[in-house]
Amino acid sequence: MITPKKGVYSKFFSYDFKRYDMIQTFKRNSQGLTSDTWNLKFSTLKSVKVRFPSFNEQQKISIFFQQFDNLITLQQCKLDKLKELKKAYLQQMFI
Repeated sequence: MITPKKGVYSKFFSYDFKRYDMIQTFKRNSQGLTSDTWNLKFSTLKSVKVRFPSFNEQQKISIFFQQFDNLITLQQCKLDKLKELKKAYLQQMFI
């Protein structure tokens, strides 16, 4: 578990750490036998240089991506309901 320093918005880093180049950086600095089990030691992790914007900008970026996540969740719920409705209509059709 990583505890953010002062002036660091943790939600920003939850998004930042999912970027392709960040994942590749972690993989390059990790040890592991297979691609699905990587071990990144803290001593190595703390030496990885991470650039980040001001706290205010981190918050704005996080809110921006959170809005996307909310839209994706909403659309996924709508899709699930449409699939259920289709299934119900198909069952009714063949009665």
